[in-house]
Amino acid sequence: MTKASRNPLVAESPLKEAWGVFRRSGLALFGLGLLITIIIVSLIGPLIYTVDPIEIIWAPLTAPGMEAVVPLGTDYLGRDMLAGLINGGKATLAVGISAALITVIIGISIGAMAGYYGGLADNILMRV
Repeated sequence: MTKASRNPLVAESPLKEAWGVFRRSGLALFGLGLLITIIIVSLIGPLIYTVDPIEIIWAPLTAPGMEAVVPLGTDYLGRDMLAGLINGGKATLAVGISAALITVIIGISIGAMAGYYGGLADNILMRV
């Protein structure tokens, strides 16, 4: 007997095909996991770890793990490094999302102009 297989005449959607390629890539999955971790820590971290990142709470330049009060140590002013790291994650995400949105807006605008005008304008804009 033969095994049942998928219908070869039915094409797989591009999104499904791209997701399959993504799933098979170990580096892509690692990057996705890292991104999800940064998002979770940035959004939930301030609710769990309520130390103000600007407040001077300990001796300057405390090494990581030396005191339970400051798990990642302190900077040269005595500010908690973990609080600064959690607080900085929000700014990092905001910059990354803003840059991605600006890039999408510029790309759509250039593509729309190239498609609308065509010809020489299309050739020039597609090389920008």
